[in-house]
Amino acid sequence: TTVNGQPSLPTPTITELRVIDNSRIRIAFDGQPDIQYRVEIGLNNSGTFQQIKTLINANVDTIGNLRPDDNVYCFRVKAFDPCSNQTVTSNTICSANADLEILNNENRISWTTLTGPTAIVAERLLITPTNSGTSVTVANASSPYTDTNVTCGTEYCYEITMVYSNGSESISLPKCGVAISTDTPDRITNVSTVNTGTGMEIRWVPEPGFTPDEYSVFKILGGDEDLFRTTRATQAMDSLYTVENPSCYRISYTDVCGNESPSGRQACPIMLTAMLASNNDIVLNSTSYRGWQNGVADYLIYKYDQDGELLVTIPAGTDTTYTDASLDLNNQVYIYQVTAIASDAGLVQSVSNRAEVIKNPNLFYPTSFTPNGDALNDIFNVYGQYITAFEMDIFNRWGELMYTTTDLTRGWDGSFNGTPMPEGTYTFVARITDLAGRNFKKSGSVLLLKKE
Repeated sequence: TTVNGQPSLPTPTITELRVIDNSRIRIAFDGQPDIQYRVEIGLNNSGTFQQIKTLINANVDTIGNLRPDDNVYCFRVKAFDPCSNQTVTSNTICSANADLEILNNENRISWTTLTGPTAIVAERLLITPTNSGTSVTVANASSPYTDTNVTCGTEYCYEITMVYSNGSESISLPKCGVAISTDTPDRITNVSTVNTGTGMEIRWVPEPGFTPDEYSVFKILGGDEDLFRTTRATQAMDSLYTVENPSCYRISYTDVCGNESPSGRQACPIMLTAMLASNNDIVLNSTSYRGWQNGVADYLIYKYDQDGELLVTIPAGTDTTYTDASLDLNNQVYIYQVTAIASDAGLVQSVSNRAEVIKNPNLFYPTSFTPNGDALNDIFNVYGQYITAFEMDIFNRWGELMYTTTDLTRGWDGSFNGTPMPEGTYTFVARITDLAGRNFKKSGSVLLLKKE
């Protein structure tokens, strides 16, 4: 082997030290060809170095059988001239012993090292969440470093790089751990219920600051509360809900940290009833909605015709009782629905069941009439609302048919075949069909008077 001599030994520089794993450390230095190098190691600031290897024509070496998790190892490289026994020594570079402590909502990384004669001018911390791969570098870190920007259930790896004044770098073994949180999640406080006509849709808003893993929907029926459904969505459908047997709901959840929230606010759907008063006014009553933390700002009443076309929207404020006294002879069937609007913006409106009301035809007639030609009370008529078909027969006291008509606007003038009938009591039978398709039969009597 031919060895080319050097006029003088160049001083080597260790450029990088990297802890590879729990038993190996790799060093790199600017070795020159045909120079013998001796690698020396020192343990825990003992001040004593011992030779562990001799290298020629190599500038990278891995040293095994070490315990870098328990010790700090320092290295230096000596260039050796076997002819003159002359040596020159490199800079000293030391490993870092890092430890990671997983605490509630924070990860704490600490490390120790030795400086040696070459000062450490910077310590960089590389933080890598393993689920995203997007690393964050803390340029001027110091031990211990507490990382509070963590999400439970996510693994984070921490790697320390110590930069020496000559530019050399010592890189620690990455320390990895899964972040935890033992905080009790906030309960669900805003739940909306929407009666779709085919079931009850339950929607809720996650509480900020916690990441749910799975929701539990509890159904309260007849005083019993049972688990109805689990889901990862923020809504659920109860297709078994009925107005006749109404239920309430409560939401809880387990977050990604495995912590269970307290039971959420109880949400009971709006129950709407509609009653027809004797004067054909419609009286609406609804239960108050209490599924939202800050309550209801306003109620809106939607009024539809029997075909489902919206007729009018009625602002009801915070009242849950309303009397609809409006008169509309073109519509006899009305469908009502109440919507609650939350005080807090962004919440889904809560919607009641639909309540249908059919107004009565309200048939009425006079008890007497005076067909004397004075244009006052000369005609006997039966009156009503919402009538689409009409037929009336009038009989005398012996049951003989005096008059018949299918025209609601045409009444009896008190004659039979053009001959005025005598005073007395006459009976009538009226048969009608209303706009709702219902058939009615009305009978009664009227007194014919011969008033001059």
